[in-house]
Amino acid sequence: MKGKICLITGGNSGIGKATAIELAKKGATIFLLCRNEERGKKTIQDIIEETGNTQVDLILADLSSQRSVKQAADQFKKKYNKLDVLINNAAVFLAKRSETEDGIETTFATNYLSQFILSHLLLESLEASGEGRIINVASQAQRS
Repeated sequence: MKGKICLITGGNSGIGKATAIELAKKGATIFLLCRNEERGKKTIQDIIEETGNTQVDLILADLSSQRSVKQAADQFKKKYNKLDVLINNAAVFLAKRSETEDGIETTFATNYLSQFILSHLLLESLEASGEGRIINVASQAQRS
């Protein structure tokens, strides 16, 4: 993975953080896309301390907001012209129904639409890699 660029949504905890650590150990450049700046920066410190890889960066975004997803994609594209791996990992599970600023149910907007929009907006960057990959992580919460 040395020389590869990986963007992980929800990379500051759970499966996303574990994935970021393992990819960093293999020499990849890691971008964490997180909602919370403090938690994101703490995770970057943890990854650097555990792996010695300093090629770890943070992009802040609220995946329930289409505007925020677009800004995050633009921010990534300003820094890099290619993306090797996009890992759509972030998700929410809300017990109570709510709507986003876009008027869309929050769970649907965050867990599904944001992944589609982010993948679409970064498609050229993934194609520029020559071997770009998109990985969508799902939980058992989707089982019914």
